[in-house]
Parts: sequence; C-alpha cells; structure tokens
Amino acid sequence: MLFRQLRLTVASLKQETQYSYQLSIALPKSILAIIAFAYVSSYLVELIFANLNYDTLTLRSIVACSLLPLYFRPHWPEQIRRLGYVLTTTIIGILLPFCFGAILLLNASMSPVGSVINSYAITEYVLSLYILVQLLLHTKLVMLVWGLSTSAVLILVAILPNTNIDLVLENLFYILPFFLTVLLISGIINRNIHNHQSDREQAVWNIANAIAHQLRTPLATIRNLASGTESSLPRLVSGYKKAVEHNLVDNPLRKAKLEILYEVMETVSEEVQHSNALIDILITNSKPFELLCITQDPIDISQILHKAVNSFPYNNPIERDLVDLSLENGFQVNGLENMILHVFYNLIGNAVEYSQKRKSGRIRIFCGKEAKWNTVIIWDSGIGIPKNLQHRVFEPFFSRNSPNGTGIGLSFCKSVMEGLGGHIRLESVENEYCQFTLLFPKPMSTQTPSLH
Repeated sequence: MLFRQLRLTVASLKQETQYSYQLSIALPKSILAIIAFAYVSSYLVELIFANLNYDTLTLRSIVACSLLPLYFRPHWPEQIRRLGYVLTTTIIGILLPFCFGAILLLNASMSPVGSVINSYAITEYVLSLYILVQLLLHTKLVMLVWGLSTSAVLILVAILPNTNIDLVLENLFYILPFFLTVLLISGIINRNIHNHQSDREQAVWNIANAIAHQLRTPLATIRNLASGTESSLPRLVSGYKKAVEHNLVDNPLRKAKLEILYEVMETVSEEVQHSNALIDILITNSKPFELLCITQDPIDISQILHKAVNSFPYNNPIERDLVDLSLENGFQVNGLENMILHVFYNLIGNAVEYSQKRKSGRIRIFCGKEAKWNTVIIWDSGIGIPKNLQHRVFEPFFSRNSPNGTGIGLSFCKSVMEGLGGHIRLESVENEYCQFTLLFPKPMSTQTPSLH
C-alpha cells in the first residue's frame, strides 16, 4: 500500500513538473530576456530601499544565467529534451526560493550581533514563495522544491565563517508562518481545481453514457431491420421480377434502381457500424482513465495500426485516401489493445480534420525506433498548432474551437501512454505540419510504468 501511494505521488509530481515545462515552452525568448534583465536590474531598487549587509549583484547575475538553457531550448539534444521538465523545475527553484532565500539568510549571517530582521529581504522572499505557488501549484511539488532549495542555502550559510547563527535561525522561524500560509492557500486552490476537474470529468462521463444509451437502442433496431431486410431481399426481388414478367406491376422499377436496393441495405449497415464506432470513441475518451494493476498482453502494433486506419469511421472515401500507412518496423508492446486502438482513433481523427483544411493535406503513419523507445508517428501536413497553444493541447477539456472537439481526446491519449510507461510528444509548425510521436517502452525495458 505504501509503495503504491509512493508511485502515485511520484506520478503526480512528474505530471506537475511536465506542465511547468510546457508553460516554459510557450514563453517567447523576449520574455525570458526581460525576466533576466529585471532580475538583475532590481538590484538598483534594493540599493535604494534596503540596507543589506550582503551585496546581491553577483548572486543575481549568476542566477539570471540559469535562464540560458530555456533560451536555447529549441536546440536541446533529445536526451535533454526528455528531461526538460526536471530542468525547468530546477530553474524555477533556483530563480525563486534558492536565490531569495540565499539573499535573506546570507544577509542575516553577515549581520552584526544584535541586528534585527530585514523587512525588505523578508518581503522579497515571501513574494518569491507566492510566485512559486503560482508556477508549480501542486502542494507537494512546492514543498519538495522549497525543501531542496532551503537545504542548499543552509549548507551555503553553514560553510561561511563568523556566521550570525542566532539571526539566521530567527529569520527561519519568522518566515515559517508565511510559508505555511502560502502552502495552505496553494493546497486549497489545488483541491478546488482538482474537485472542479473531477466534477467536469464525471459530468462528461454521465452525459456520454446517457447519450450512448439513447442512441444504441434505435441503432440496434435499425441494424436488425436492415439485416432482416437484406436477408429477405433476394426472394423479394425474385418475386418482383416474376410479377413484372407476368405484367402484374404497373410502372416497374428500372434495373439500375432495383440493384440500388442491395447497396442501400449495405449502406444502412455500414452507417450503423460507423455510428457505433463514434459512440465507442466518445465513451472511451470520456471515461476517467487510470491504469493500475491491469493485466497487459503482448500486442502487435502493426495489427492495431492496420485495424485503426481501416476501421476508423471516416465521413467519406476521400478522407481515407488521405492516409498513407506504413507497417514496416513494427514491434510488440505490452498493453491493452482497446485503449491503444482508441489512442490511434483520436490522433487519426485530428489529423483527418485538420489536414483537410489545406489543399495539399496528407497524413503519414509509420513506426520507428529510438535508443530507448519504439515509436509510432502520426504526421499530417495540415494547418498545424500555434506555438502559444502547444503547451495546452494535452489539458483536459482544452479545444481549439473545433466543431467536433470535446477537449478530452488528447488528454486521454496522454493518460494511456503514461499508464503504459511511455510518452506522447508533439512537434508542430503552424501552417506547415503537425506530428504526434507515441513512445512505447521496449518489451525488455525495466522501467516501472507510471500512473495517472
């Protein structure tokens, strides 16, 4: 039980750090430059309003340089890109609690005996905690980042000679109520957001179930009627032809119209199957997904891709012709076939919708291999996704105002992939292309599946 809870906590922390990383991706380089400049130039404000015993310019300059990795993020090697969420969270910790904690405690350690707490340094530090909560939000993640940064500052202060330990301790105890208040506020905010999110997910699930129940009953009736009619049609047509031969029918149907009857019955059956497939996709996407200890069987990814591409409920043959499927470099994956199938359905549906918004739109689906992962790539030459929206596409209920979008498809895909111990990666250039890469752990991998 303890191990399971630990895994859930780690998964939750990982999710929050990844969200912070996605936010950093959306920041323009100009904003990063402004942040770095403001960070250093605020030293002038400090000289005017604060009477510190520690000159902070060097520390501020060094800490501002920690933003450089984010500035060059587009050029990160793939190995660093995969751990970008860890690096981003580390930079946030350096910029906020570490830097301002160091300013606070270094100033206290260098103060003469009998000095009092510096209110300006306290104000800066409390403000940094508030910003930290706004960026990370998750209470446990805030505590982790604050604890690590505070420990680093205390080690730094401990190695200094002639430290005013009494004032350092006084500052620590003084800021503790502020920190606990910030944590309490973040916990309330986080719980309200979580409850609101859960309510929305449950509402979508209930509505989807109600719609599915109301639709499946008439669809089943239509399917049964079509099936019965189709089985009886040859005898009916044969009898009709004999009646025509004996001149028992006025204004007989033309032969072409008679043959259309067979196509009509087949079309009705296909449309019922199409409608049921859409209902299945809606229900699967709407259900809150959590992969815990479900038995996972070895699956051939090529077979699932073939099934997904050929059974997807296209609106017309033109949509199917957009898709180029390559089944080379297929691989085995341990997972739930239905879940993976619906991941492919979601991504194919998005690619079909947005690739048609350009005349030259095409879709390519193929497998690949990386050092650590087996991959499935779904690429389309559609309208792409604007850079400022890319960090939000995996959020539940986020939609680009698509008439067919519910905002739950991609979040479902992300949950399934993380539940399998893998990832989903987005690359896109607006008005050029969009590419989703599904990274599946290799069968011999010893990774422990993450939970969502």
